[in-house]
Amino acid sequence: TSSFHSCLQGLYQTEEKKKILVDFGSPNMCKELHVGHLRSIVLGDSISRILEYLGHQVERISHVGDFGTPVGMVICQALDQKIPFAEKCRVENSQILQNPNEWPSPSLLSSIYVDAKQRSKTDPDFLERSKQIAKMMQDIESAPKEVQMAWKVLCAASRKGFEKVFEKLGVVAEERGESYYAPLLNGMIDELKSKNMAKVDDGALCIFLPNTKTPFIIQKSDGAFLYATTDLAALKSRIQSGKDWIIYVTDDSQMRHFEQVFKASELAGWLDRSKTRVDHVPFGVMRGSDGRKLSSRDGSPYPLESLLEESISKVNTNPELMEQKNSSISVEELAERIAFNAIKYYDLCHGKDYVFAFDEMLSLKGNTAVYLMYAYARICSVKQQYERTLGRKYVVQKSTLPTIGHPKEVSLAFTVTRFPEILETVESSLSPQVLCKYLFQLADEFHSFYESCQIINDPQQESRMQLC
Repeated sequence: TSSFHSCLQGLYQTEEKKKILVDFGSPNMCKELHVGHLRSIVLGDSISRILEYLGHQVERISHVGDFGTPVGMVICQALDQKIPFAEKCRVENSQILQNPNEWPSPSLLSSIYVDAKQRSKTDPDFLERSKQIAKMMQDIESAPKEVQMAWKVLCAASRKGFEKVFEKLGVVAEERGESYYAPLLNGMIDELKSKNMAKVDDGALCIFLPNTKTPFIIQKSDGAFLYATTDLAALKSRIQSGKDWIIYVTDDSQMRHFEQVFKASELAGWLDRSKTRVDHVPFGVMRGSDGRKLSSRDGSPYPLESLLEESISKVNTNPELMEQKNSSISVEELAERIAFNAIKYYDLCHGKDYVFAFDEMLSLKGNTAVYLMYAYARICSVKQQYERTLGRKYVVQKSTLPTIGHPKEVSLAFTVTRFPEILETVESSLSPQVLCKYLFQLADEFHSFYESCQIINDPQQESRMQLC
């Protein structure tokens, strides 16, 4: 399969290779990943893989939220409550950063955040101190030592949790958070003021966009920046770095926000759409069987790692899925591959809101990853049977085309020839759902061909091996 894959990749690479940046994942520090993050991670990774397959130069970025009021609240709460890791951050020449065993767990960070958020509703002094700490992060090196250390520990602990889940899902992205752009913010604000774009309104610095009643706030009255400010700075930086195409993958509640970011960048003269393509790829919400956002029993966000563990358990208790049949991998790894592929594929098949259902995504029938993997397993089985029968490895014949005669061969061959067209559509629309629909049809055609046509020890053996 590897030789065939390399053959296909070379055949379908685009002539116009672009420098592309895909911004996806992008969780907030101080919280563990929950099911809501799955969609951005899976969709962003899929778009990146497809564009890389086509030969583009793709930079994968996770724009984490590593400063702002929520982070300030967690730091303030941890220091106030004298939580052990926070107390160690107060120690002169603390070595806590070098000792991951002393870092808070992602679940503890989420718990601290929940308590801090609740406290902020009734304790205005706490909220004000949290905001002051958040403002310090705009120049973290000048912040008090315990705040600096707490921030670094919280980011390191969060990062460790993120990386664990990303690795399980087979996803790679470079972390480049809001703090990365902090040194650029004041200069950008000055530039917007000089262009008469940024104006003070009710104490806050705003951009008033055409045909928009609500101002686009880029600096609060207390001087603190917002995520809108860092998003503007990030887009400007990415354009100036020579990117031809910049893609943001977030939930559909951010659609208006990115429209404003793109428009403000155009007005500032940074974004020229004739030279740089920018896209926001929105997605909907994962819902439970009750129609509400998928969550834990107490209504809190459902940890993504718990969902992944539950999916493995569902596979392990399904004997139909766990038939190994000469599998070269362990039972544990097999269950994990089936579970994670099923979740990712099911998610990619849906653009808008959908109901998360294990029974549907693990079905051997219908448009599921399991159905596709079953087709792939059959192809591998045919290849193994060929090699056992002939006593030699099968090599894909690139110089000759298969001879098509049987109706099932015709249907399968026709579907295969649509692959370039599908890739072109997916590239232009940034819609992996199109590819999912095609792969389901391809798997369906293959199963029909497999069940109707003898392959090994048939006069058409070599031709039908090519189709496989």
